[in-house]
Formats: sequence, structure tokens, C-alpha cells
Amino acid sequence: MEWYMQLDNKIFTIFKTKLNKALKSKYSDLYITDTDLNTTQALFPTVYFHVMSGLEVGEDLDGGGVNAILYTIQIEVSAKQQADVKNVMSEAISIMKSMHFSIPSMPEFLNVGNVYRQVARVRRTIGANDTL
Repeated sequence: MEWYMQLDNKIFTIFKTKLNKALKSKYSDLYITDTDLNTTQALFPTVYFHVMSGLEVGEDLDGGGVNAILYTIQIEVSAKQQADVKNVMSEAISIMKSMHFSIPSMPEFLNVGNVYRQVARVRRTIGANDTL
């Protein structure tokens, strides 16, 4: 399997592990997912980790393989309290920055009924031989 086909799971696993470690004591019900399918009742706070379409970069003349990908991830945090959304998103962004992602779209607040939501996008060029 090509290296880039494994990136989704690898990055999500690192992110989820670090976020759980950082926030589990404060938010014992923290729910982190990379799927938009919800078969249960809503849990709060929720972090949705959505991988956007990647873009191949760093092509060489022979075009025989993928050298690098511009990788974009959308992170959505939902909670019943605005402060919880801010706390969780702050930690999520810190984790992505520690993995050398940039923030082209700073967190945006949305409010739907009794649920607060914040959405941010992060991106990074990841090469075939990069370490996360």
C-alpha cells in the first residue's frame, strides 16, 4: 500500500491519543471521531476530525510516484458550553501545531440552538519520508 493511503489513520491516531491524554481528566466524556456517521445519542464535547481532499505537490519529471501531499484537515468541536468548545479547540490546535500544521482558517464560532460549535482548518505538506 502506498505511504499516502495510510496518512488518514496515522494522523488521526496521533491526534486522538494526544487529545485524550491532554483532556481526559477534565472531560471524561470527550468523544473524538473521524466519521460523520452517528448511530448514538449526541455526546459532548465532541471533536470531529475531517480529512479534506489532498493535493499532490513536489512532482518530479518522471511522475512515477507521489512525493508529497498538501494535507488539509477540518476540526469541528461541539459542546453545550462555549467555554468547553474554546478549551477543547485550543488543545486540538496546539496538538496540530506540534505536528507542524499551519492554520489557514482560524477557529470560527457557530451557534445552533443549545449547541456551541467551532470549526478550524489546518494544513501541512507531508513528504513520503516525513516523520509525524
